[in-house]
Amino acid sequence: MAGYGYKVDLVCPWNCHDANTPGTNFLTFKRANRRLTRFLNYFRIGKCLHKKPYDLYHFHDIDILPLFCLVKFLAKKPVIYDVHENYPEQMLVKFWVPRYLRPILSFLVKHAQRVCAYYIRNLIIVVPLQEAEFKASRYKKVMVRNFPSTDLLKGKQNDYESRPDTIIFTGKQNINNGSLLLLEIAEKVLKKHPRVQFLAIDFFAGNDALKKDMLDYIKDHSLQKKFAFLPFRRAHEIMKYLNKATIAISPNLKVPQQIMGIHTKLFEYMTGGLPIVASKLPHQAEVISKANCGFLADPDSIDEFVDRICFLISNRSEAKQMGENGVRAFLEHYSWEIEVTKLRKMYDVLLN
Repeated sequence: MAGYGYKVDLVCPWNCHDANTPGTNFLTFKRANRRLTRFLNYFRIGKCLHKKPYDLYHFHDIDILPLFCLVKFLAKKPVIYDVHENYPEQMLVKFWVPRYLRPILSFLVKHAQRVCAYYIRNLIIVVPLQEAEFKASRYKKVMVRNFPSTDLLKGKQNDYESRPDTIIFTGKQNINNGSLLLLEIAEKVLKKHPRVQFLAIDFFAGNDALKKDMLDYIKDHSLQKKFAFLPFRRAHEIMKYLNKATIAISPNLKVPQQIMGIHTKLFEYMTGGLPIVASKLPHQAEVISKANCGFLADPDSIDEFVDRICFLISNRSEAKQMGENGVRAFLEHYSWEIEVTKLRKMYDVLLN
């Protein structure tokens, strides 16, 4: 938002030396990553916020929702809760939570979020399904979807025709994101097209067990030379990886958390001019069908994914056209520059 005339301080636990965000002042803190010590983050964030008064507070992590209820009470300034995930559903799939506790945790998160959000009042939602969760008239809510910026296109290379056949998945490695399904798809595609390369991001968010399972699968099925993990990069750098690929994949499973979500990687794939093969889930189906930028496949059918990927491999000109359709749809409907106008309007109302 710094580029639109607002003075912005961003409180975050990242190394921001390479962040391409002119006009933003970074207030960094050392994040406590161990679950038993995460309460320390409250004090570290609070110390950053205490450095000077602010006219508006905007946050998007449910872990600090109670903290910003306190901030609103003490600062007497507007606070925006950016509900960018379906947190109750997330609790049902957290790998580190014992299965018998997940429904209880989901119930607690759902109602605690509702109480805190009711006090904060100003909400940003990202998908229409969230309307039902926050339907009380007290809420002042705006739907602002988390689309990439058109700045990503500056790094796009126009060498699609000459690239070797390469399938990429840029999502976080997670069972419900389709990480294990991706391996099975890769194995079947490689039997038909042995020269194809698969790329994925080495981003497991602490799930060492899943990483071991995937590496074991890759070794046991002799995929080492054809399935590679790329180092994690921040969103503004992702084009460096998209430029290596000819097909993008989004194999999310058919579970509530995924069905209710809208996946940012789809729009990143569009900026790269890549045809997409994605799970036939409501939001993905709407985007891909409207843009004619790829194919849908039933996440319960490995063969559907394989058939659609093999078609794109064998029909490079049609694949290129789908990728170009995606770029055009991104510019017309799915860029951050379109969404930011709604956020600016909300800021202006709250600040005046």
